[in-house]
Amino acid sequence: MDNILIIGHPGHELRAFRWMEQARPVVHVLTDGSGSLSEGRIESTAKTVNSAGAQIGSYFGCLKDGVFYQDLLDVDPSHFVEALFEIYQSIVEAGPRELMIVGDAIEGYNTAHDMTRYMINILCARLRAEGYVVRNYAFNLVDNPSESARNAKEGDIVLKLSAEDFVRKLDAARNYPELKEEVEIAIAQVGEVAFKNEVFTLIDASAPVIPTPSGALYYEEFGRKRVAEGKYEELILFESHMRPFSQALESAFNARF
Repeated sequence: MDNILIIGHPGHELRAFRWMEQARPVVHVLTDGSGSLSEGRIESTAKTVNSAGAQIGSYFGCLKDGVFYQDLLDVDPSHFVEALFEIYQSIVEAGPRELMIVGDAIEGYNTAHDMTRYMINILCARLRAEGYVVRNYAFNLVDNPSESARNAKEGDIVLKLSAEDFVRKLDAARNYPELKEEVEIAIAQVGEVAFKNEVFTLIDASAPVIPTPSGALYYEEFGRKRVAEGKYEELILFESHMRPFSQALESAFNARF
């Protein structure tokens, strides 16, 4: 069985560091983490992946964040189709027909995180249609991992890190220079002990590929504030952008087969 990790932004792998050590996955990263101002942080993720004994995938931080978000606004999935097809081809070329694919969960927090999950679901559906046995798992990026562990259901994977495991994970996080402040804020909010849990939620094969969110979406609320402040020119919305973009992506990707 091949193990694959697909994440939207560099740094997400820190939430799955112990799993990376155990599973030694091929890691694909959609964006370079450049945001609107920075130079990106994909090199720091490369170091983290290597330190965990995992493998850098063929699609590794190829998209600038600005391009990613502009494509969403334009409802133009062409770059995403290329990314998804590159990952698909790498899986096919590797050979094994049984796969564990792990990646970002839908949380309504960040459009890139949620779009990555839609992409993973589209990929898993395609692979299953071709006879692959695929286990599809999601991990949260903004929750308290202790709460995720308590709420885990049958089929989910919960890793409880030993003291030694956690030291390595914490060292990796604190030695990730671009995320140092975010790491310390997260620890201050929920405590170190919470991050001794890594939780991977099984996504049922019968679940919608592009699920409709329930409740308010943080990325819409935050975006409205940014537009009002003059920081953003346009707002990304689920109904106007995320849903039609995902549907166009699914259609364009499957049209290649």
